[in-house]
Amino acid sequence: MKKIISFIAVFILIFAFFLQPRETKAKNQSEKNYLVEFNKKLDTKLIEKEGGEIKGKYKHFKTAKASLTTDELYKIKKNPTVKLIEEDVTVQSTPLNGETYLENGYSWGTKRINADKAHENGITGKGIKLAILDTGISKHSGLHL
Repeated sequence: MKKIISFIAVFILIFAFFLQPRETKAKNQSEKNYLVEFNKKLDTKLIEKEGGEIKGKYKHFKTAKASLTTDELYKIKKNPTVKLIEEDVTVQSTPLNGETYLENGYSWGTKRINADKAHENGITGKGIKLAILDTGISKHSGLHL
């Protein structure tokens, strides 16, 4: 009888040894997308090590987009290699009423810089490609202009 009990005890100990606890995300912790900027170089392994999921990389800005819980966010934020973390949000301008927005067919900004005069002289910008990066809503230290 002692042999059977000893065998069962040893079996349970060996079985328990191979059971490793797994870290799981709490069900009540919702994930959000964040932009994680690093001081010197992009380190996605740090984010993954803390449990975050990489959604994108912006190597020129040393920034990664990651899905993080609140706990993961605070762990990553404490790391000295991380410059800043901010929530990845979508912003958009408020649509304006066309009639009140336009003055004689031009927007207030067009008239303000006298571009209406250029338009009248045939200078319209047709065929010109232009990109505008307006960071007036939120400063981002990763942009150096």
